This record gives sequence, structure tokens and C-alpha cells, in this order.
Amino acid sequence: MKAYFSKRDWKFGRAVIITTDDKLVGVELLSNEHNTMDERRHSFLEKTFEIDYQHFGEHANKELLDKIINCLNNGTIDKSIEFHVIGTPFQKAVWSALCQVPTGTTVTYKQIAEVIGNPKAARAVGTACKNNPIAYFIPCHRILPSNGETGQYRWGRGIKQQLLDREKANIAQRQEATV
Repeated sequence: MKAYFSKRDWKFGRAVIITTDDKLVGVELLSNEHNTMDERRHSFLEKTFEIDYQHFGEHANKELLDKIINCLNNGTIDKSIEFHVIGTPFQKAVWSALCQVPTGTTVTYKQIAEVIGNPKAARAVGTACKNNPIAYFIPCHRILPSNGETGQYRWGRGIKQQLLDREKANIAQRQEATV
């Protein structure tokens, strides 16, 4: 199966987007805090997919890329975007639980551990978040430490806070529009 890499500008920096012909495989958010691709993940993708380096972004599904960038820029998630997720069963359980966290809300690592039936695995949940291949769409930015602080984020704390703030602002706008 082929995978295509594309770099696109988005509201808070640049994104490297990895897709197959019809599914989202990865999103890496580049910013001043984090401006290089994760080489370990890149190496793993090379073992899983045939990657076309000569035509960087040229053969990617433009409609899918437009949907992805639109979501990143507008703070929305298009449920029609399908994922090709690669991970362990534990990671997939964590990522699936995170996808159930409503926009504009946050949970703790411990809460996700409890949801997946492994209440003592809060640290392992954090590791699964760190290895999330599809930034933003699998919303690891919505998970916080129990102390309520922003906590770590693979793409930088600044991006995490911007994403959280934007989600809350979008909800407030929608609520004002319905009043």
C-alpha cells in the first residue's frame, strides 16, 4: 500500500500529512517549538507503506488533504475522514477512548485508563498519547495530568493550549449563535 507525504500550512504552523489513497495515516504538527518530523515514526512508516519520495505531495488525494487542512484550520473534525491507524491493541484502545472525548472538554490520563478498563495504567496512557500518529484527529491535546495543568504535548505545550483555547472559543461561538 502506498502512502503519500504532504506539507501544508495551517493556522498554527505547518503540518506534515500522511495519507493512503483514501485514508489518513498521520498528522505531524510543526511549529516553532517542534519543527521536525519524528524520525522514529517515519522509519516505522517506511516499514509499513511504500512511500513515494520523488513526488512529495503530488499524488496525494487532494480532496482528502483539503478536508484535513480545513479541519485543522477551523478546529473541527470531519467524521467522513477515515483513519488507517497502526498501533498496539492498548494504544488503539487509548486512541479510541480519546476520540470519544467531546470537543472543548478535557480528561485526565487516569480517567482514560479507567475508561479502557486498566485503572492503574495512567502512565502507559501518556505513552500511548506520545505515540499517537494522527495529531489533532485523535485528540490527545484533550488529556491533562490530574493536577489540571496543561501538561506535555508531543507538538509543544503552546500548540496544545492553542488547540484547547480554540475548541472552547468555537463552542462559545456556537452557543452565542443559538441564543
